Amino acid sequence: ARKGSADETSLIQEYFGTTLQPLFTIRDAIAAKRLVPYNYFFRTVTLLPDEEEDYMALTIKIKKTVAMNKGKFPTDKKEAAFFQNLLIKRAAIIKGASQKSDLARDVLQEKFVEGDRWLVYCQDQFQMGRVKDELTGAKYPILDYHQAMEGDASRTLEFFTREGGVMLAIKCLDEGVDIPEINRALILASSTNPREYIQRRGRVLRAR
Repeated sequence: ARKGSADETSLIQEYFGTTLQPLFTIRDAIAAKRLVPYNYFFRTVTLLPDEEEDYMALTIKIKKTVAMNKGKFPTDKKEAAFFQNLLIKRAAIIKGASQKSDLARDVLQEKFVEGDRWLVYCQDQFQMGRVKDELTGAKYPILDYHQAMEGDASRTLEFFTREGGVMLAIKCLDEGVDIPEINRALILASSTNPREYIQRRGRVLRAR
């Protein structure tokens, strides 16, 4: 299925047929020893006043759009695209909340142990830069991995695998890269896309 696209999902299902059964869940993968058992902890931050103001303004627009469509999502393609854009903009405020960089610093100061290999998922390069600034002076390597990075990406991964430290990454580590040595993850910007959700968990949980 294609998240957020009913039309594309319908075309895929028409070609390949319905979803294969039985489903193979993360629980099944752990039982099969393809993924390792794990603990999942939550930390919260609050939005800054200007972030909260923008969030509430978008929420009001979203509510008005739903009300105009009698409590349902818009069916008109143009209006549906506008509505989806409102949802994306509002979600981006949560994902990029300014105080997450402080939280990342605090968590790593508290939890990082020599020899760890942490993967920190960031929303964008702006958030990545803030986190990197907060970690200035850390006693472990701070690396970043993204599509616009300078230098040799493969060498960066080799160094991280060998030496450990903290790898700040954006979306490009969701697929196609295997680093089984990663033993901790900090997800600052989560995804509602089921495929990306599974890939991000699997990046850390995959058995060696």
